[in-house]
Amino acid sequence: IRGGSGGIGLTGATTITGNTNINTTGAGTTTIGSTSGGAVSIRANAASNFTTNTGALTLTSAAAATWGTNAGLLTLQGAGGVTVTSTAGTTSSAVAISTGNASAGASGNITVDTGTATTTAGTISIGTTNASGVTIGRSATTTTIQGTTVITPQTSTSTTLLCSNGGIISTCDTSVKAPTATNFILNGASVQSSSNF
Repeated sequence: IRGGSGGIGLTGATTITGNTNINTTGAGTTTIGSTSGGAVSIRANAASNFTTNTGALTLTSAAAATWGTNAGLLTLQGAGGVTVTSTAGTTSSAVAISTGNASAGASGNITVDTGTATTTAGTISIGTTNASGVTIGRSATTTTIQGTTVITPQTSTSTTLLCSNGGIISTCDTSVKAPTATNFILNGASVQSSSNF
């Protein structure tokens, strides 16, 4: 233990036991470890808190890091919202949200939803600002969209028809005729030479 005008410093292998308070009334900064020192471990045998009364709390790792629990849920809750993003730069890294692999059973589900509301519940937007493309679903499985579905089609035209097959959207059978000027009743046309019904 060494003291000085700035306070007391603990160096080397140091053990402090019992009820311990560090800088409970002082206005100065409390520093544990250094850029040239060894590893620092903080461990408790009971529920613990790491809290600031004012100001932000920043946790930064110099390499890949894991923040997890040995049991129970891990909850991220922000009073002003929650943002999950990768670091901006010349290029940025991907962000993945997935459940863990199951070695002897079913894997967990992923639910994305808003909270309840006394007036109007919030909306969910996917790829509405910067995404160059949006893919939903996997080719080997069925993708279910519930409720009324609104689709904004491209302005370019196509000759491929889509049909409903038991609620599943698929390309129409070749027996289904595509509408043309000769087999379709035209909107606003007073005379139609022939029509197929």
